[in-house]
Formats: sequence, C-alpha cells, structure tokens
Amino acid sequence: MFGEEKGLTERDRMIATSTKFKLAMARAGFYEAAVNAVSEKSSDVELAIRFQNSININRTDPWINDLAERIGISPEQLDELFRASWEIE
Repeated sequence: MFGEEKGLTERDRMIATSTKFKLAMARAGFYEAAVNAVSEKSSDVELAIRFQNSININRTDPWINDLAERIGISPEQLDELFRASWEIE
C-alpha cells in the first residue's frame, strides 16, 4: 500500500482523498466536531479553507494535526482514520 521511499515512516506515507478521510471521520463520530471547529468565528481561516477544499490529505500536514488536536483526536486515532479511509470504496 505504501511507496518504497527509503527513510520514510508509515506516517510520512499516509495519504487519503479528502472525501474518503471525511467519510472515515463521520463513521468514527468526529466529522461534526471537525466541521464545527473550522466553522467557529474564532477559527483559523486557513485551516477552514484547507479542510473544506483539499483534494488529498497527508498525515504529516501540520493543519490536519492541528485540527485533530483541536477536536481531541489522538495521533494514534488519526493514524487509524487514515487506515480506515483506505478501506472505503
């Protein structure tokens, strides 16, 4: 499933389409919290734009880690969301 790039960790190679990642979030019960977090008036506008418009999401993108932290998703749970997104048809 992963490329053969040497020196990269599993997390470095984790990527998902935005649609599949958001579906995985919804199935795990996190999507609504994410939408609320990026919709708040005090929210980071750049974070909202990236969440709403990204085509692909990389596990090591700082913004996805920031969003996960804001809504209480642990690094391990974030890894599992990426893995779950790979199973979505």
